[in-house]
Amino acid sequence: MILGAMGDRMLQAAADDWIGVWELPWMASSVGGVSSPTEIRNLSLMVIRKALDEELLEVGDVTESGFRPWGLSPDQACSRIESEWRRFPNGPKLGDISCWFNLTERGRQHLATRN
Repeated sequence: MILGAMGDRMLQAAADDWIGVWELPWMASSVGGVSSPTEIRNLSLMVIRKALDEELLEVGDVTESGFRPWGLSPDQACSRIESEWRRFPNGPKLGDISCWFNLTERGRQHLATRN
């Protein structure tokens, strides 16, 4: 399933380091197989929502002291991301949006069962 493949790729990337939201358009087009900016945004948001709902990832900012979770519900986080993403019709680029993803312990366990 496309959503599953992109979700797995996102989790694998987050296992190495925090990932920025601007990395998702590439994942959506290369792994998810979508091409239009709207399809890329929609697929990315579906994957984000699934990962947050299942507590596989947490969303936040990266500061000098490390990762700082936003402390928002998945609905609130997705609304914030979508609102900010819409300001960039062709998708966010590095630095456009301060939005990072951190793999949770549950996400690590999920990856371990997939390998």
